[in-house]
Amino acid sequence: MDEELQLDLFTWDRVKTGEGFDALARLDFERALAIFESVLSQWPGHPDASAGLQMAAAWDASLKEAESLPGKDAAAFLWERLKSYQFGQCGKALRRGLLQRTVALMEGDCQVFIPPDLCLGRLLFELEEYSKAEAALSLLLENHGPNGRILIWLGNCLFRQGKEDEARFVYAKAFLGAPWEVELDELDDKELLEAIADEDIYSAAVCGWLRRLLPFVDVEVACPHDRKHEESLLVYHAVGGAEQARARGAHEEMVEQRRLLRQLARLYSWYTWVGCRSAQGLGTPRLRIRSRKCPRGRRLPVEAANGIVCRVGAAPREHPKGAVRPVELDEPYIRDAD
Repeated sequence: MDEELQLDLFTWDRVKTGEGFDALARLDFERALAIFESVLSQWPGHPDASAGLQMAAAWDASLKEAESLPGKDAAAFLWERLKSYQFGQCGKALRRGLLQRTVALMEGDCQVFIPPDLCLGRLLFELEEYSKAEAALSLLLENHGPNGRILIWLGNCLFRQGKEDEARFVYAKAFLGAPWEVELDELDDKELLEAIADEDIYSAAVCGWLRRLLPFVDVEVACPHDRKHEESLLVYHAVGGAEQARARGAHEEMVEQRRLLRQLARLYSWYTWVGCRSAQGLGTPRLRIRSRKCPRGRRLPVEAANGIVCRVGAAPREHPKGAVRPVELDEPYIRDAD
């Protein structure tokens, strides 16, 4: 009997703090505060009870403030608080409960987008309800047009469901349609991220395709965002058009596309045509495109197995002197450029 009593006394604080965090997860802050205060009265400085008390007080005040705002404004207020708050291990259930409350405030409206990053699909993604998030984000894109960040979130939903090919198709659309809106650190596909992390974001689509990670996406952009966006689209379609013509055996079309690519390299300030030369022992012409921003002494080519050397829109400051990032392709994408 004494042993059972001793065990109960020893575990009482764990039981009570567990009850307190359960109350937090239900957003019952009044009960949570009472429980944590009772634990601290017996064990001053108890770490879990102290953390729980702080969370309960902070979020009780935040929810009361949110209740004074209209629905969508309340959702935006809670979302900003959620992004900035450090929940730790003990607060995971509380965070989920707050996300669910924020979803309720959105009233099931998939069309609401509050910049920079609040929409129903994003909240559902944070709740790991990826199928529902995919549907909500798809509807949002249908009505609001291409948005780089929303496309990345949609790609992440697909990626989390194991739909890698579909995800990479959507990622490519983001890089082509609205690259200036893309936040690369939000990309869930770590293999793709590693391959393009050092590239200029405007070059991500073509470099991802050259590395056999992204599909070629024939997108139509009615009005490019700026000159650099326009240039990157022209280069992307010239490279892709040449490769597609080669795959079809359309030699004249292939040569024409490769000539266009060389002209683009000469025309635009952020590309430099270095020239064609024969691959060692292969007798295959090479094309090299290199950023004019590349400092002397820093070689930043992408090497292909059969002699293609290409670098498009590089960010050379991130590379150490002499750095080379090789990429092997089954076939060179440019031949007979002259």
